Amino acid sequence: YINRLIFIAINNILDNSIFALQKLLLDDNFTAKLNISLKISQDSKKLIISIIDNAGGIEETKLQKLYKEQIESSKGKRLGEGTIHTAYFVSILNGKVTAANIINKNEKGLKTNISIPLYKI
Repeated sequence: YINRLIFIAINNILDNSIFALQKLLLDDNFTAKLNISLKISQDSKKLIISIIDNAGGIEETKLQKLYKEQIESSKGKRLGEGTIHTAYFVSILNGKVTAANIINKNEKGLKTNISIPLYKI
């Protein structure tokens, strides 16, 4: 059950990044980048999953609402539900999802972090 929730959350974020990157691939000078990393926090209490793309980021007004409320989908004239589902599934695991616009080597993108508590068995 836990693996399924994490999979859905990550898959949704990846789907959004890939869709944003595909729109930019029409430019021959653009090279799409998508980085996924996993790390354990220094105190060994959290797993942090980071997903970074170079698709230009999102508008600041949308960024403030991301993972908190439905925002207009980039996939047509409708409200997107995926980010709300992602936030909900991560919250079931007592985790947190955050996003920030970033600039890396003069490329703008979006960095999304999922932080999930680790428990010793």
